[in-house]
Amino acid sequence: MNEYTLLETLDRLRRLPREQGTVEFKSNFDDPQGIGQYISALANTAALQGHDRAWVVWGVSDDVHEVMGTDFDPFRRKVGGNQSMIMWLQQMTQPRADFTFHEVFHAQGRVLMLEILPARSAPVAFQKVRYVRVDSHKVALSEHPDKEARLWAQLGQKDDWSGEFVLGATLADLDPAAVEAARQRFIEYLVRGEPDATRHDAIRTDAASWNLETMLNKA
Repeated sequence: MNEYTLLETLDRLRRLPREQGTVEFKSNFDDPQGIGQYISALANTAALQGHDRAWVVWGVSDDVHEVMGTDFDPFRRKVGGNQSMIMWLQQMTQPRADFTFHEVFHAQGRVLMLEILPARSAPVAFQKVRYVRVDSHKVALSEHPDKEARLWAQLGQKDDWSGEFVLGATLADLDPAAVEAARQRFIEYLVRGEPDATRHDAIRTDAASWNLETMLNKA
C-alpha cells in the first residue's frame, strides 16, 4: 500500500465507533509476546468474519480514536538480544502469518499500522497457541470450540489433520518439488523479516545451503 492509501485506511478505521474484532488501537505497546498473540487472534478472526485483512494501529487512542503519535519502532525492535522482532514473530507463528508493518506520517503524529492477512490453510498459532477475538478481547481459540469449528469450516476443512502421524513415513517420502517450493517461500519470509537490506543476499545464500532436516527444524 502507498502512503495515500494507508492514510485513507487510517481515517476509515478512526471513524469506527469502537474497536472491533479485526481492529485494535494501541499507543506505545511494544511487548513482542502480546503482538504475536494479536497477530494470531486477528488473522483468525479476519478469516472467521470473512474480512480481507485486520489491523493493529499504534499512535491512536482507543477511546476517541484521536491521533496521538507513537515512538514504537518494530523495524529496530530486537528480541532475545539481537534478533529482529519481525523475523522472530514470523518464526513463532504457525502456519507462517502474513503481516506487514507500515509507517505513516499523519498531520497529528507518526502512526504505525500492522496489516494482517487472514488465515488461509489453517488457524494461525503463536507459540503453539491459537488465538481469536471475542468482541475486543483476545482469547485462546480452544476455549471457544464453536468458533474453532466454524473457522475450520471457513477454511475448507472439517478438522485439524496437520498434527496427525503418518506411520512409516520418512523425509524421503516428501516431494522434492514441494520441498523446494516451501524452501523458497520460507526464504522470502526470512528476507521480509529482516529490515537490513544488506543482509538479504546472505540470508538467501545461507538458507539455500540448508539440508532438508535443518530447513524443517528452522521452519
